[in-house]
Amino acid sequence: MNFSKSKYIRGLKCPKLLWLDGHLEEGLRSIDIPEILKLHGKQFADIANGLFPGFIEIPYDKDLSVAIESTKLRIAEGEKKISEASFAVNNLFCAVDMLVIEDDGVLIYEMKSATKVKDEYVDDVAFQWHVLSLCGYRVKGAFVVYVNNGYVRNGNIDPKGFCVVEDVTTRVLDIVDDVPVRIVGLSDYVSVVDEPCVDSNCFGKACEYFSNCFKDLTNGEDIFDIAGMGNKVKLGLYFTGAKGMCEVLEAGVKLTGRQRIQVECVCNEVVEVIDREALLEHVSKYRFPIYFLDFETYQPLVPLFGNRPYQQVPSQFSIHKLDSLGDVLQEAKTFSMEDLSHREFLAELGRDPRLQVASMLVEMIPPNNGVVVAYNMSFEKGVISNLIKDVGLFAQMHPGHGTYLTDIIAGLERINRQFVDLMEPFKNIAFYDRSMGGSYSIKKVLPALCGDDPELDYSLLPGVHNGSEAMWIYELMNEGLVPEDEIEETRAGLLAYCRLDTWAMVKIFGRLVYESRFGSL
Repeated sequence: MNFSKSKYIRGLKCPKLLWLDGHLEEGLRSIDIPEILKLHGKQFADIANGLFPGFIEIPYDKDLSVAIESTKLRIAEGEKKISEASFAVNNLFCAVDMLVIEDDGVLIYEMKSATKVKDEYVDDVAFQWHVLSLCGYRVKGAFVVYVNNGYVRNGNIDPKGFCVVEDVTTRVLDIVDDVPVRIVGLSDYVSVVDEPCVDSNCFGKACEYFSNCFKDLTNGEDIFDIAGMGNKVKLGLYFTGAKGMCEVLEAGVKLTGRQRIQVECVCNEVVEVIDREALLEHVSKYRFPIYFLDFETYQPLVPLFGNRPYQQVPSQFSIHKLDSLGDVLQEAKTFSMEDLSHREFLAELGRDPRLQVASMLVEMIPPNNGVVVAYNMSFEKGVISNLIKDVGLFAQMHPGHGTYLTDIIAGLERINRQFVDLMEPFKNIAFYDRSMGGSYSIKKVLPALCGDDPELDYSLLPGVHNGSEAMWIYELMNEGLVPEDEIEETRAGLLAYCRLDTWAMVKIFGRLVYESRFGSL
């Protein structure tokens, strides 16, 4: 069997993944890497390579033999720092992110756009060490280069400040002799004809092959659906024969309050659990006008001025304004998005959006006695707190605009004092519906409360269907990686997604008010 370092790491995570990749018709033939991870990987490599002045890079070629021969040629020519140096021996292949050649041996540098060294990175480097040793090189050291998430940008990016170079030589030496043994073991595992059983390496429902490995779990409410329970615990229960939630209850397994309600609703066929007194208490916190606010952010690896790598930057927001309970109570099922005032903002491409987001937000939520509503308000409040710091930094840089910027800071601080968290009654189990599956995510709460309204169906949106997509689609567009003729359509998709988030909050609020006062709709 041929092994690259990515296939080797995949096999270490779960050997059955490799077996399924090779034996199922629909098995993976290559690992699909999200575009945003490719972008961050390239951006980090470009910065980290700055630590190695004078390096040369081996161009990528689908024909690996071309890269291998090119590496041999550049080494023979006396190059000392080679990016993507490629080697093959005994059906093993690896490309070293940065190979440094010294008189008495070579050094391996593995570059990761992460913020810490993970065990799998050390396994990755150990595989490379093994391959290079078989190729006749004396490997004298190994390092992982990763992102310093404490770095604050002040001008041009400084590679030495942006990157952390961690020596992992000792950790690699502790396991490098195991690499050939592991390779043989994985090769033997993949060569068996009959499908292997699931073992303790299983990722559970996070795995793309879950339905194949757990054909005996078919009802959608099994032990792997218990919210907040660790995958190792679920696997342990499965291996003892417990498959359904009722078996977990009968076994006396310790459950959290939320887990117990979820399991008991399934086993006792209860649809809803409602604490009407708690709902009334929650609803009493709202004052008009109500501003339903949702931010979308992106997390650029290369930080904006004054920011850290991967710090969240607001790129858009949506606000639905509700002035009274009239429509919500009288037409709880039928009032439409057009019945409410709506404002929205999406940042222009290629410019720092922070000051514009801050000023527009303060303008759209003027001083009054109302409240600002978010679903999981800690996120929105955190975004605004970061904006307060950013605007303060701008004020120091531009003292001539001090009064204007100080007013914006005061407005943001006021908004942060006005928040009410719509998630609270669901998190505290004042309202629970069996269809929520133990979750209080808005994507689960919305259909449980409002039914199958196509107007509220995220899957029917054009292009953007969840927050993760909104985050990376905006960043890709901002980096020029979305075709020019798709920009307008992409922006429309981002606006539609964020707009639905705030509209969903309005509908959920309406249901809570109605439920707390009159009972089920």
